[in-house]
Amino acid sequence: MNVNFQANPFSKKQAQFFNQKLVNANYVDIICHNLTDEDAVASAKAIQWYLKKQHTPQRIILNHGEDTWDYPHKGRVLDTAVSELPKDKPDTVLCIDFSSTSRISKNVIDYINQAKKIFCIDHHTDGDIVPDIHPITRSLGEKELDALPITNIYIDTSAKSCSGIVMRLLEALGAAPPTRILQQLFCGMVDDLRKNSCIKFDETLEPVKLDIMNKDRYTSNLYSSLEKKLLQKDRDAVIKHLNVLANLTPEEIKFKESLPIRMEKAGKLGYVVIPSGDKEWANLGGDNKKTSAIMGNFRLNALENNPELDSVAVFYPVKDAYRISIHSKDNNVLKLFDYVKENFNPDLQAGGHENRGGGYVQSLEPDICEKWVNEILKGAEEFYK
Repeated sequence: MNVNFQANPFSKKQAQFFNQKLVNANYVDIICHNLTDEDAVASAKAIQWYLKKQHTPQRIILNHGEDTWDYPHKGRVLDTAVSELPKDKPDTVLCIDFSSTSRISKNVIDYINQAKKIFCIDHHTDGDIVPDIHPITRSLGEKELDALPITNIYIDTSAKSCSGIVMRLLEALGAAPPTRILQQLFCGMVDDLRKNSCIKFDETLEPVKLDIMNKDRYTSNLYSSLEKKLLQKDRDAVIKHLNVLANLTPEEIKFKESLPIRMEKAGKLGYVVIPSGDKEWANLGGDNKKTSAIMGNFRLNALENNPELDSVAVFYPVKDAYRISIHSKDNNVLKLFDYVKENFNPDLQAGGHENRGGGYVQSLEPDICEKWVNEILKGAEEFYK
């Protein structure tokens, strides 16, 4: 996998542009993607902290983020899983950790499109939230950064963590976040490092740097820079929160050790299908922090232990949809999704990174879910041939 957490430094001009537009807004909605993860919540809360300091009215709009670090149960937060979006038209929206309409539901898309101004900070490659998105795709020098046009939509795909981009933005603005915000950013960054096979900590509270991390000085430098800003006890608290595999129940361990991997006909995609309505899945609480960690660990281990595989996917039900989560060691996730869209399902809602991503169909009807899974598997069979 080609993983780079560098996150280009923000040019002063771009940082000041964001500062002026967001701070002077009448109200800022900081919007996260569906099934909000650690990186999205961390980035949103860091921006919210900064806007509060500038006395700018704001709120975070997220979706199923209740298992994330220091989840904002109180304060200015709206969870679309349990609350309706405001009836009033938004003034200013900031899309954080996503730039593709495939990662949010239609009601959120409609809400965003009513806004007077749309801004975005992201690190994914599949942006289409507004026309003519031009992401940064590589490391740039200071002069190159200063020469970039100022834009409302800032996407740096050379960074695999939105938390890293937000950290760079705060540095450019001369902001000094308190410990709780540094912990939040550390949590978002470490979680993405873990998902990208840079760090492993399934049996110990101490994160172990893997080869890909040691070989990438950009990854190590950004991680170390944030790590040094925190006391050991503050870092340990974050790692303990993320290290859910060390605290599984006997039933969860049994589930973890019994996931049956299958292969599509080309033999390059390994996969597990958890059907809609599966009783064991329901007894474990369905899609939650622990089952998500179990499946993420399964995908990474399956890739490591099966060198013939290019990708590993898990299909599973969530509260209001049926999903796929996939890891790839050959950076072909988005190409696979594109192939399925072009040849089998033009309405496929999927995206993410080149080496990991996800998608969903807005249904739990068994027939619809089975058809959706078969379209992706058939697409994978042809794609890998």
